[in-house]
Amino acid sequence: MRLSMSRILIGVILVGFLAMALMPILAPRPLAVDLHRVTRGSMQVTVSEQGRTRVKDLYIVSAPISGRMQRVDLDAGEPVVAGKTVLTRIEAPQPRFHDLREANEMQARVASAEAQRDLAAADVERAEAELAFAEAELKRNRDLANRGVASTRTLEAAELDVRVKRAALVVARNNLAAKTAEVAVAKASLIAPTGSSETGPTTQSNGSGNGRAPVVDSPASPPASPILAPIDGFLFRKLRESEVTVAVNEPLFELGDPTKLEVLVEMLSEDAAKVSPGDPASFREWGGDQVLQGVVRRVEPFGFTKISALGIEEQRVNVILDFTDPPAAWQRLGHGYRVDVSIQIWEGKDVLRLPIGAMFRQRNQWAVYRVDAKGIVYLQPVEIGHINNLEAEVTGGLSDDAVVILHPSDRLKEGMRVIPRDRDEA
Repeated sequence: MRLSMSRILIGVILVGFLAMALMPILAPRPLAVDLHRVTRGSMQVTVSEQGRTRVKDLYIVSAPISGRMQRVDLDAGEPVVAGKTVLTRIEAPQPRFHDLREANEMQARVASAEAQRDLAAADVERAEAELAFAEAELKRNRDLANRGVASTRTLEAAELDVRVKRAALVVARNNLAAKTAEVAVAKASLIAPTGSSETGPTTQSNGSGNGRAPVVDSPASPPASPILAPIDGFLFRKLRESEVTVAVNEPLFELGDPTKLEVLVEMLSEDAAKVSPGDPASFREWGGDQVLQGVVRRVEPFGFTKISALGIEEQRVNVILDFTDPPAAWQRLGHGYRVDVSIQIWEGKDVLRLPIGAMFRQRNQWAVYRVDAKGIVYLQPVEIGHINNLEAEVTGGLSDDAVVILHPSDRLKEGMRVIPRDRDEA
């Protein structure tokens, strides 16, 4: 009996030792997590948006008159001198072609104008004859008055008649000049679009048998007005290059000085409200390796609606920035180049920084999982100040050198034990 009790005791002891040996193997392993130690340092808050460069003073040269623009020989990028460089020339517009009905109507107007001119010429001859008769009558009355035969009233009536006849002659001559001008206007409507005359317009008749009206040739070389560069700079764009007919005020060229560049950013209105003139900025992804520096010059007070790529209406505001780097750093940029703009709206020198990957919302407030020296997890509410794309400013809830869990998963519970992920992999 005593032997059997000893065997049972030995068996219990062996089972206990076996359980103790298997306990570390069968017990759940601590969860491996990414840990981060909260530290102090400088922190910046920025707003970022795509922008584009533009010259500060862009000149658009338009056609001062309607006509046919000659082909442009200048290339984009060539320098221009104010008042000297001829951008192009615009010839006076050519008359258009007329159909048979219009030509006959205009020829009839010419014939009518010529008839009116002949009537005016006849009126001039009549007025001249009446004036000559009145002057002869005045001479006879003066002779009679000197001999005491004619009365003073008769002499005065003769003088009045001469003055009236002279005025009538002036009216007749002016009327003849007006009718002659009307003939010239009527004939000018017959000028054809093309011609080879070097001495001026000439009339060519195709004969009366085919019913066609005479055609007047236009001058071979119509006058051309030069378009001069208004500023010293460079030719940016040729909106018209080949020979073409242009209308008055039609844009033809874009000129400017590429050494005077600024950056235009169409920023969301809620971001633009945070930006102030004088805020520092940086420009990236512009084609060069270095980051360019700039400063906000103006935030325009007028917003506008713009449709996004997703079809959403957005209120945007133009923000204008200047480069603070020397021109040699950004001389490869030109008008209309794309740049990524980051504007700094806040900066802290000694800030307790927390990665935003460790934060989550817990009961309408921010919280993190804090880990003590033994690896035990605690749910810790925190107070957050400024936030940027990477970090947040901690204003309460955490102390310096506190250890938090990055990217916490739903497997984490308060009170459980965790180990760093790199230790687990080792």
